[in-house]
Amino acid sequence: ISSIRMIPKLVHQIYWGFNDNGVLLKDIKEYKGAVDQNELYCLTNNIKYKMWNKKDIELLLVDKYPEYIDLYNEFKYDIQRADFIRYIILYEYGGIYIDCDVIFLKNCIPYDIFDREYFFVKSMGVIYNAIMGSKKHNNIFKLILNEIEMSIYKQEEEIYKTWKGRLVFQTTGQSMLKRVLKNDKHILTNIIETYNPKKNIDDKNIDAYFLDYNASIWYEDIMKKV
Repeated sequence: ISSIRMIPKLVHQIYWGFNDNGVLLKDIKEYKGAVDQNELYCLTNNIKYKMWNKKDIELLLVDKYPEYIDLYNEFKYDIQRADFIRYIILYEYGGIYIDCDVIFLKNCIPYDIFDREYFFVKSMGVIYNAIMGSKKHNNIFKLILNEIEMSIYKQEEEIYKTWKGRLVFQTTGQSMLKRVLKNDKHILTNIIETYNPKKNIDDKNIDAYFLDYNASIWYEDIMKKV
């Protein structure tokens, strides 16, 4: 495969204290160990690694995507902003995005993951955005951003004042992705193992490239938000 079509060997993660709660990443046990492990993995496998903070994200929008600043500010929850910006990051730079509670499982770099134009994944049968990869300037992310713009009106619907998590899924998360991707052939179905005993999740997969601890800290955060 031509290197022009390959995913850059670059891993992105995103964290800031959502809703300005002041909580540092190192103080979240579900994140700290996983992030440290990912940084070491990238260093060992000659992969560039970047942890994006709020300042990085805002500078990216101002410098390259000012047309999206109003939409970014319009979101009700910071998790929507974190969802939204990961699509922009992959469009602008390419690479692989993984959530802070996801780790690489393989002892060596999964080269066939990078030898693609782009990929999304299914976890327990659902397309989601905790793990995604793409070459730079892939139009699929323009379609995703357009769908988000068209979905923002849902924030004003009365039902989503109670169904906060579902609002996130519908506007920037898995339900939005499902509408865009539908029967997309770039969806991988056998690369994740999911584990969270608190949720009674133990989805074993000996072929998995990634382990998702499925912490859902964002959900706990928005449910506390008045």
